[in-house]
Amino acid sequence: MPDFVDFRNRAFSCRIGGNAAHETHRAGYNGVWSLAPKGESTSLFVPEVAGLNLEHYFDGWHNGTRDIFFEPRVAPMEVEPRGERSVLLRQAPTPFWGVESETLFTVREPNIIDLEFRCTPRRAVFNNGVMGVFWASYINRPTDNPIHFFGRGADGSEGWQTFASVRHGAESSVRSRGDAVTLQIAESQQDKLFSSVTPIRWLRPYYYGRWRDQVYVVMFRTRELLRFAMSPSGGGQGNPAWDFQILVPGVVPDQEYRIEARCVVDRWQGQEWVEQQVEAWR
Repeated sequence: MPDFVDFRNRAFSCRIGGNAAHETHRAGYNGVWSLAPKGESTSLFVPEVAGLNLEHYFDGWHNGTRDIFFEPRVAPMEVEPRGERSVLLRQAPTPFWGVESETLFTVREPNIIDLEFRCTPRRAVFNNGVMGVFWASYINRPTDNPIHFFGRGADGSEGWQTFASVRHGAESSVRSRGDAVTLQIAESQQDKLFSSVTPIRWLRPYYYGRWRDQVYVVMFRTRELLRFAMSPSGGGQGNPAWDFQILVPGVVPDQEYRIEARCVVDRWQGQEWVEQQVEAWR
């Protein structure tokens, strides 16, 4: 089996792989290793790491050691090409959390990467029965640091929100309007992106960020609780992290959970264009 597969469409070229090291790509990062928009020699994602990287299983309590905290990065991951447009990343039940998963990436014309993630927890280890799954995208020195989404501000007004956490782990996760779940957070987990929430709420399940003259849009379908997350320095100084997560209260061992996401990368053409991409996926 290969460590990665290369793809190209009209808007960008990309490399998608597991968590093995290869040349400048560092071990422990999976998903989209690189994504270079048409006409660019530089990746939108930090070249040594990745975007849409399966980063954590979490509950806010148990994540003591690095191998547990970053278990999806560390546990073996298989890479299986699926036809000309898709690749499957498969992980057997992980050592501590016991989560079995498959992530299918599909590159489509003209500007799309689809992600279909399925996981099945095999153990009852999550504190208070709440399972979290977290994905990170490390952005390569964008001129515009925040993410943007339609939501409700801290003052109660609704409209487009420009959101950037003031520092890593400070009011860094964005809940939906109806999300009332509160994690029990251990002292050692106080500074994590999933540990702290902002009073701002998202009202529509998508966000975008700006990179040079490009836009990076991520939209979602899931029955689980969806949260956005942002760090101004998650990929190193000047490299923000534009992330997302799902929470599963009352998680049941041997039951499958899933999320679908679509990533669109193209030239920036305004917020109305972003909304058109979302509408086309519905």
